[in-house]
Amino acid sequence: MSSLSTTVQTEQMVRRGQQHDMWFLSDDVLTEKRKVRGLQSDVLSLSATVLTEQTKVNGLEGNLTSLSTVVSTLASSDSERKRKDGLEDTVVSLSTLASSEQKRVDGVEGTVVSLSTLASSERKRVDGLEDTVVSLKTLIEGELQVVKNKGREGEWRETLRV
Repeated sequence: MSSLSTTVQTEQMVRRGQQHDMWFLSDDVLTEKRKVRGLQSDVLSLSATVLTEQTKVNGLEGNLTSLSTVVSTLASSDSERKRKDGLEDTVVSLSTLASSEQKRVDGVEGTVVSLSTLASSERKRVDGLEDTVVSLKTLIEGELQVVKNKGREGEWRETLRV
């Protein structure tokens, strides 16, 4: 009986040892579970942080895109303003040239009018001279006829020599 009792006691000790081992194993499993849960929590936190950072990056990219658009728009506006300024300068220059050309044309027209007036006066003077020549010729012819009629051609020749 003693050996049976010893065997039973030994078995009990073994079982108790196994139970202790099971408890320790159970504790280890629980600890591991807690560690896994902590890791899962860390992973979730990290995931949330990554998402937050990604949102920030997307926001920054959006802001950079908007800023780039604004810069491009400003550059285009500046180029357009310079082009308009250039056009305005060209228009002013063309206006000045047109004004100068108009003055030149006005001057030419004034000169033409003056020349026309001078030509007209000269024409009148020439017409007057022609009329005077015709009158003198008529007078001379008339005088010659008178002299011929009186028979004093010698006197007429003397008059002509004078």
